[in-house]
Amino acid sequence: TEVDGKDYFFVTTEIFKDKINNGEFLEYQDVYGNMYGSTLESVNTITTRGSDVVLEIDYKGMLAVKREIPQAISIYITPPSIDSLKDRLLKRGEDTEDVINKRMASSVNEMAYAKYADYLVINDNYDDALNILKGIILLNRINYRQLSNWTNYINKINKRIV
Repeated sequence: TEVDGKDYFFVTTEIFKDKINNGEFLEYQDVYGNMYGSTLESVNTITTRGSDVVLEIDYKGMLAVKREIPQAISIYITPPSIDSLKDRLLKRGEDTEDVINKRMASSVNEMAYAKYADYLVINDNYDDALNILKGIILLNRINYRQLSNWTNYINKINKRIV
């Protein structure tokens, strides 16, 4: 149900492989037989505008991003249980039974990587999880700006004191 140019940018396998060979991805992965990646160009376009970049990626993508951008903030979003994950996948009705079974088989392994994330959000209640996610993003936006403007901040305080 994804829309090209809105949810993702769909390209042929050949174009995707060319992009890999040209070093155009910040991260890329084969996920259940489909190739996904985050291009450096798209990330740079967003950050140049002064906006936050949110990547919906798996644990391998998270680790790849952290290798390239150690200061990136990672937020691991998990279902409350393995059973609830299977329930959600079935209710979506977007994947074949084979794909759902593959996802379930790998989910236990994937959950083990949550310990490498900066934050963990358990998506038991959508509104609560969304509010926690927004809070993490706002907190880190403030922290990043404070750190990157630390010298200016200290100078402003010193001018007020003097």
